[in-house]
Amino acid sequence: MKHKKFGYVRVSSKDQNEERQIQNMKNLGIE
Repeated sequence: MKHKKFGYVRVSSKDQNEERQIQNMKNLGIE
């Protein structure tokens, strides 16, 4: 059985960066 990791990205203000959050998840092995 293969395990999958899921991630959730949320941007609620102008100061938050969606791309940075996505890159951090990719670094953790979440695609």
